Amino acid sequence: FLHAPTAAPVTQRRLVELVAEVGGVPAPRTSAIPPWVLRASGVVSREMRELAETSYMFTAPFVLDSSASEARLGLSPTPLAEGLARTVAWWRTQERSAA
Repeated sequence: FLHAPTAAPVTQRRLVELVAEVGGVPAPRTSAIPPWVLRASGVVSREMRELAETSYMFTAPFVLDSSASEARLGLSPTPLAEGLARTVAWWRTQERSAA
């Protein structure tokens, strides 16, 4: 299988911290919802039940190796800091045009 070039993995918490750094704002507090809470909530909420079914993706490393695609296609992932900087810059242009 070929996969899009993928940067080194980071935790969701670290990604939030990086976005905040690039955006020049304080990182918000983050916390995790235990899988048992999702399962219990799933009794009354279809959305929570579906989220509980994918909770394994948030409790263990979920790493994609794109090295074969990179070698075969001659591509490489955009460094995370660069991609975040471009995204934040783009978002700021959207905020200005919406005002």
